[in-house]
Amino acid sequence: MLLAVSAILTSSPTVVQTHNLEFTFTVLVIRADGKFQIDVTTDLDALALGVGLGANSATLARTLATMPKTALDERLIDLRQFLAEQLVMRFDGAVATMDLDFPEFGTMMNAEVPSYIGLTARFTGVIPERITALTFQADRQFPPVYLTIIDQ
Repeated sequence: MLLAVSAILTSSPTVVQTHNLEFTFTVLVIRADGKFQIDVTTDLDALALGVGLGANSATLARTLATMPKTALDERLIDLRQFLAEQLVMRFDGAVATMDLDFPEFGTMMNAEVPSYIGLTARFTGVIPERITALTFQADRQFPPVYLTIIDQ
């Protein structure tokens, strides 16, 4: 069972220099089946385009929706790499292997505040057996991080 849990904010070089969010809600679900899920709520459109929080959401969504497929694919690759580098889960000090999905991709264009990629970056993975500690690490670009841990 887990004996220690910590959340760490660190400073490191970044791929996207203009990320400026006021908050980032993060929910870590530890499942009974030995898997975990981390949902990070952030402005994925702004991150993909390298702009700050104050940018017009409708404009960002429209820009991404009308972007040529190859350009959009490049933005998504860069976004995935950025998130994987800046948001890290460790078990007993070892970096966890995580899959990354954008579950709201393409579904929020008609929302009150539109988004093309969505607002949720979902990381999933398997918890190693007999761990004693887990650490969720977010770069300082995401302050403050509100971390909720749910042990199912």
